[in-house]
Amino acid sequence: MKKIFLLLALLLNVMGVQAQDANFWVYLAIGQENMVGKALITQRDSVVSDNFLYLSTLNDTDGRRIGQWRKALPPIVRANAGIGLLDSFGKTLMENTKGKRIGIVSVAIDGCPITAFDKTEYKAYVESVKDENVKTQIQQYGNNPYQRLVDMGKVAQKQGVIKGILLQQGETDANSVQWLGKVRKIYYDLVTDLKLDSTKVPLIVGEVGRTEYEGKYAKANETINKIHSKLQYAFVVPAANCPLSADKHHFSYEGYATLGRKFAIKTLQGMGFELPEVRKSEPVVTKRVTVPVADVKVQISDKGMLYATGDQPIKRVVVNDSEGKLLKEFNIEEPSAKFEINLNAFPQGVITMIFYTTEGEQLFTINN
Repeated sequence: MKKIFLLLALLLNVMGVQAQDANFWVYLAIGQENMVGKALITQRDSVVSDNFLYLSTLNDTDGRRIGQWRKALPPIVRANAGIGLLDSFGKTLMENTKGKRIGIVSVAIDGCPITAFDKTEYKAYVESVKDENVKTQIQQYGNNPYQRLVDMGKVAQKQGVIKGILLQQGETDANSVQWLGKVRKIYYDLVTDLKLDSTKVPLIVGEVGRTEYEGKYAKANETINKIHSKLQYAFVVPAANCPLSADKHHFSYEGYATLGRKFAIKTLQGMGFELPEVRKSEPVVTKRVTVPVADVKVQISDKGMLYATGDQPIKRVVVNDSEGKLLKEFNIEEPSAKFEINLNAFPQGVITMIFYTTEGEQLFTINN
């Protein structure tokens, strides 16, 4: 009898380990070098939560094996990679989603076009590759990057729930509008093959290095920023304040950290979390008179809509750029406790918004 109970307990334990956990949020990640990560790994990068994991999508020299969950110590994508955006992406999510586990399933290849991840067109790309290093990377994915991602996505779904698809690619071929259609097709192929709900699993696309950092491929951002016109549930992560390394192609350590945090923030916005990069002001002191601070709360949707709610009616809103220059002013004839505004109407970068209520004021700094 004891043996029977022991066997039953072991079976239940195994079933519990394999059961899908709604609090285990999984993100698929695809792209080229800037998704792989090229920055030097430092000692401080060894501090990682036990609840931040990656699923190995290949066998590699550091002991990772296909289908194996591992603690997300860098490098995440493959053994010879460096720090990338996925590191700060996962850490930011962990900091803002208590009680959750975060999992990454990544398939990324140096210098690859978007067709490398196409369900049907990948073969022509694989056969055309001449670079031996890239050939080796593709072989690690069984010469079929798309299928490896789907297979590993299914493995991940046995324990977690896929919450989003991350894309950091475009330097190679996003100068053509055809790129948009190809991205759309790949997204819907993944949604179909993994039985996902497109209204709940957005595609989050990162910009490449910007012109202000002399990015070699900055022109691709013109195309990348049109993705929402082709795919309703696709949202762009701006690369503002994300510096590049000396090659003007890959992001620097700081650039990856900022971009990854932006990816996480975009994800959190879509899930109704208060934006971490919105900072409230301290009481404003003018001529020794302290202006009362109003109790205003804001949320920003995945489409860039800001929703503000005040404890008192909001009568005026002022929007300034990072240097204090006035961008927009709203004088509300009939003050209301609720106010909304489309942030896409303002330049990307840091802006400030001052909410004036009937009882006081509140200033927010927003990384738009």
